[in-house]
Amino acid sequence: MKPTLKLYSGWIAAAAMAVIFLGSGFQATAEKTGVVDLNKVIQDSNTGKTNSTKLNQALAKRRGLLDFITTYTVMTVEQANQLKTLELKDPQTEADKAAVDKIKKDVQASDKARADLMTKQNLTEADRRQIQEYSERARRMEDLAQVWDREFSNDLSNLREQLQQSTIDLAKAALARVAKQQGFTTVLETTVAPYGANDLTAPTVTSMNAGR
Repeated sequence: MKPTLKLYSGWIAAAAMAVIFLGSGFQATAEKTGVVDLNKVIQDSNTGKTNSTKLNQALAKRRGLLDFITTYTVMTVEQANQLKTLELKDPQTEADKAAVDKIKKDVQASDKARADLMTKQNLTEADRRQIQEYSERARRMEDLAQVWDREFSNDLSNLREQLQQSTIDLAKAALARVAKQQGFTTVLETTVAPYGANDLTAPTVTSMNAGR
């Protein structure tokens, strides 16, 4: 059975906070309350979209690697590790891409050779040894796929947490700027105040995109 990496849908979620600001540091003569959908700020911001794409691309690359080594089980461990190193390089050079293509073509040629052997009549001793070698490679690829599945899941989890935290920090900083500029003493999350007035979501997205 092929390993399946977890799909990170709805990858970002702001920490639930009923009250974002409580007046400290704001120069307002009277209490002024607003609301914000911090998750929407994150999802609609340029940073949130870029980081979501980055995570999905990382997921797609790792899924592609797992699919390849479990489809073409004739490849050697050395070929598999070379392929992984090249595919996960960021950024990839044209030479890297050419090397990836060569490895894949070599593996596909080996796969065709294996298929031809399996239908060949009157196998020689060398043919039998080669078939045995392909069987051993298949077992090694099965083991390697399980190792990679765990490794890739950890990689994606760490990347997700890193991107999530950096995006949330930027969203909160943008919200702080908007609240201060407009004199709000308290900002509530829309999850606890869904019908609240003075929605700061849109201006916070604008501030976050502008970086000021």
